[in-house]
Amino acid sequence: MAQTQMQQPAMAACNRLIAMVERSLEMERKSRSASDDAIRVPWLRYALAQLRQRICPALTAGWIEADPVHVVMFGGTNSGKSTVLNVLLGRAAAGMSYRARFSQHPEAFRPDCSGNAFLDDYPTRFAGYERYIDQDPPRRSDRELQETGYQYALAVIDPQHRDGRALLPPAAGAAVFWDIPDFSTEEAMIYMPAVLDTIALADLVVMTVTKENYADHRGNLLRAMICASGVPIRVVANKLEDGSHLLDDIRMKLADSDDGTCRIAADRLHPLPHVKDVSEQGRLQQLVQATESADLRRAVGGDVATGTTLKKQALAGSIRFLERRLDDLLAPLQAELAAAEHWHWLVERITRNEFYERYRRDYLDGEKYVDFNQTLVKLLDLLEVPGIGPIISAASKGLRAISSAVFGSAINTVKGFFSK
Repeated sequence: MAQTQMQQPAMAACNRLIAMVERSLEMERKSRSASDDAIRVPWLRYALAQLRQRICPALTAGWIEADPVHVVMFGGTNSGKSTVLNVLLGRAAAGMSYRARFSQHPEAFRPDCSGNAFLDDYPTRFAGYERYIDQDPPRRSDRELQETGYQYALAVIDPQHRDGRALLPPAAGAAVFWDIPDFSTEEAMIYMPAVLDTIALADLVVMTVTKENYADHRGNLLRAMICASGVPIRVVANKLEDGSHLLDDIRMKLADSDDGTCRIAADRLHPLPHVKDVSEQGRLQQLVQATESADLRRAVGGDVATGTTLKKQALAGSIRFLERRLDDLLAPLQAELAAAEHWHWLVERITRNEFYERYRRDYLDGEKYVDFNQTLVKLLDLLEVPGIGPIISAASKGLRAISSAVFGSAINTVKGFFSK
């Protein structure tokens, strides 16, 4: 009973935070110019994903013991995410293809014994996604995506139900491994929210890079965002030729960080060789036998084995992330509040000038009582200017209450739950 009494206000606070960030995201979207094609860090969308995917689920009784460790593969186009995932799974479970944007939806590979409680028990996690069990969601062409939009879906797959024999046992048998779409092409931006939703529940991110994309600007921005939320990262330098001198440059780029918050230590960088067998199964079989693959599997298995410690680290990072990004999260709401206050001031001035002052001058101090109704009608017309009504209505319903204090109070309520 005591646990339930603590959970209810904390969950209510989490729902308030979600509503506020959703509103802030909507305002940011409306204010952005259609011609604005700058590459931006999606702080707001990632904060919303953190709340839905990790923080609200963590308020559920028994979460820390019941929710498995989530390992998320992350990388640009043709960086070999699915191949690296298959190395960790020990079998060809995730689809491998040279085709750009082959993966369009998140896919969870989980042991058969674990079931789907990691989704079913947490209503805010992937809310609105269509779920496919042991099958891939349908792909759409770039043209179809532009014409009909992205259909939010995910797959839940038992690797043993895939074709192909097991080459090795999974690197971490109790973890859920996620394969997600790439992020590095303009076409991929349409499903960026699905990428962020999946990263937001990660307890460990395995980022794949190649010699073509390890210095990718968008990839580095997103990597910094992940680091800012406290999620540990391991980086796989994939498809390296024998004797390649690029590894030192990749290591240097990963160790370089403008603010010092996302420096990847040398022991968290894992090179994988470039295997050129003609068949996918043949390439995977050679790759899993490589010494470098054994080192990667051992490192990821060791991370996952820390279990609740790893999950607590990621959860604490999420809360710190929300606190640090407070100004960014509230900026669109503060702008909306300022607009509402301006309209209040404008309506008050119109009312004073067009009604009270004229009424006093022409009717109280004069004798033009017959025109009173005409002035009143004019005032009402002015107040019906399109756009004023909804803003005034929104303000009257509590816009003034949206402030750092309100947001901070909700965060503190959530933090208080975890500190008990």
